[in-house]
Amino acid sequence: MNYLAHALLSGDDPGVLIGNMAADSLKGRLPSGLLPAVVRGVYLHRDIDRCTDGSDEFAACKTVFESGYGRFAHVLVDIAFDHVLCRYWHLYCGQPFPSFVERVYAVFLDSSHMMPKAFIPIAERMRSEDWLTGYATLAGVGAAYERLGRRFRLAPGYLAKAAELVEERQDFLSDEFNSLFPKVLERAARIREEKS
Repeated sequence: MNYLAHALLSGDDPGVLIGNMAADSLKGRLPSGLLPAVVRGVYLHRDIDRCTDGSDEFAACKTVFESGYGRFAHVLVDIAFDHVLCRYWHLYCGQPFPSFVERVYAVFLDSSHMMPKAFIPIAERMRSEDWLTGYATLAGVGAAYERLGRRFRLAPGYLAKAAELVEERQDFLSDEFNSLFPKVLERAARIREEKS
């Protein structure tokens, strides 16, 4: 799962949202001073990733990208899943997509004091460039892939071209996502309830 799915799986607690979305920027031992809700969000993120990455559905989706993109297949699926989530938003969230995105960005602004330092520049770029809304379009998926390519210093356009596979295999990716995501939603809700 990528940023949008992790935001949706966070529930209503701003600290859990911050921790869940910041988790990939925190490797190894967590920095001291994080609020308990942020720590819960980080651990929720890690549990979601273990559940998702070990699923048959995720493994099936990786095959869409593995031959052309090798080790990047994993993260290409994560981003593709955010695109599919946008397409089926009405099945998974009662709040309209634009207002959900506004709420996430409002939490970023209102709760920046609880953000891990490593996540602050990411959150600022995500909000200013509106990454979450971008996942709704194939052009936005291509832009997300291009950002990823720049991070890994890959040739311009190399990963962005993978958006064509998302378009070509959209039905397959959607079927696998819609098989997996209800299970992940249920698991995340149970973990949030146990840890609150």
